[in-house]
Amino acid sequence: MKCPECEKTSTSSRVYTSGGGLMTLGGGGRPFYDEDGKYHLHDNNVTTQSYVCSNRHQFTVKSRGRCWCGWGADVSPQVEIHAYAGDSGIVLLG
Repeated sequence: MKCPECEKTSTSSRVYTSGGGLMTLGGGGRPFYDEDGKYHLHDNNVTTQSYVCSNRHQFTVKSRGRCWCGWGADVSPQVEIHAYAGDSGIVLLG
């Protein structure tokens, strides 16, 4: 995991989780075994995790599960930049 704002300027930073993750219930699919007896989990639930980097950029990543069979691989995680905690307070980005 790299900070997307730091990557734009080729700046190095450490990324820390900022609190717990949040799961949005989207009626996730039930696990099942296919005709060959292989286990599948096709889960539509979205997990949102907040992060802050050592340069004080704040962002979240929204993602959903992927199954070994390729289900869900067509959906990339969404990154949202929220704020920069500057010296004089929080500055909204975007």
